[in-house]
Amino acid sequence: MTFTGFNYLFSQKDYKPIKELAWRGLTGEVYFVPFFINTPEGEFEENEIKFYLNELRLSKEWILEQAEDYPQVKLNIHDDYFNSYEEEIFIPDIKTWSDAHKGSNRNVTNEIANNIGFDTMEDYMAFYQIDLKKSKVVILCFVKQSGRSHAYDFNRSIFSEDISIDHTIIFCKQSFGISTASPVITHEVLHLFGAWDLYGGEPQNPEKAKKLAEMYPLSIMRIIWGHKEKTLDEINAWRIGWNLEPKDFYTEYEPEFRKNMNARKKKTIFKFDLSIDKN
Repeated sequence: MTFTGFNYLFSQKDYKPIKELAWRGLTGEVYFVPFFINTPEGEFEENEIKFYLNELRLSKEWILEQAEDYPQVKLNIHDDYFNSYEEEIFIPDIKTWSDAHKGSNRNVTNEIANNIGFDTMEDYMAFYQIDLKKSKVVILCFVKQSGRSHAYDFNRSIFSEDISIDHTIIFCKQSFGISTASPVITHEVLHLFGAWDLYGGEPQNPEKAKKLAEMYPLSIMRIIWGHKEKTLDEINAWRIGWNLEPKDFYTEYEPEFRKNMNARKKKTIFKFDLSIDKN
């Protein structure tokens, strides 16, 4: 007799932004911890670091301004708690976005910690009396090379068993040579709290992308370039725990690659041979 069962991998980690999971939302006390990573492509100059720290400040201010539209949200972002930006860090093999999603950059936070005399990023945080199990910490890795910025979400990632802490890889220049500005930083930070991409391509099919462009033309999760002021759309306000009155259509815009990923990992079939050996 053969028994077929299903192993629901990662199901307990699937994110469903409801009131009971407000501890994972972009609320309460949040810590932004920036590190500047030198690579074989070059080293950060002091004026560059000042530029990106200012862009990070603008990102923080934008998020706090958006939060004012949701009176119930209590949010305090710390971005001056650490002197992390003063550390000299060199990592020779930060991968681009396409390679990174194969898992290549999963442990970059521990590589940072190794550079500054700690075994793990958890040890570094403990040195500053930050308990990662109780605190919301975002590691921002500014990397001195070109590439497509991306985020790693420890709590909801398919790689969650291997990632040490939520972090985002922010390349100092995008693939097409434009300096990274605050909207890029904000976009990646919001991903760490559950925000979805709303642009066309991998995340949204053409029909959905067109509809989203009509509904939320200036959403920061849809477009990050241009001079017009960006907004936070209602779908992603729900995703990050601010909008507590979700509408049924929100889930229609879960990114396509996430749906495909969830379908692949949803269940693994395994078999047990329970036949009795009469010999």
